[in-house]
This record gives sequence, C-alpha cells and structure tokens, in this order.
Amino acid sequence: MELEIAQKSKIRYRDKVNFYVSLMRSEVGRTTKLKQVRFVCLKKPCFEALSKETRIFGSLFRVEYSVQEVNDGVA
Repeated sequence: MELEIAQKSKIRYRDKVNFYVSLMRSEVGRTTKLKQVRFVCLKKPCFEALSKETRIFGSLFRVEYSVQEVNDGVA
C-alpha cells in the first residue's frame, strides 16, 4: 500500500506504475506473491491521475480516494 499525500507529475505517476508492473511480473514478484498494489490518495488530482495510469492494468492496482486528513502520521 502507498499513501499518496502530495500531487506529482504525470510522468512520475507513470514511472511509479511501471515500476510496480515490472516488479509484479519479475521473479521477485512471483516469489513474494505480490498480486496487487493499493494506492490511497488524499488529493483528488492524484486519484484521477493514478486511476488513469493504472486503468490498463486491471486488477493489478487498486486506487482509492480518501478525504481523511493525516495528522501526526495517523490517518
């Protein structure tokens, strides 16, 4: 699970998604049985960008939008 607090560029999101896809398809991903990455976004633009970037990979990713505020590291 990754908590996305700050908005990043589209290229940064694409790179992050590609990293996880490569990891899941690699030998490491098969031995650790990594099957899905979950992104929890605190900002709507972040949620929209990640949803768009992960759409083609189907069930490999779960992108959620949370309106909770993070205070002192606790959601």
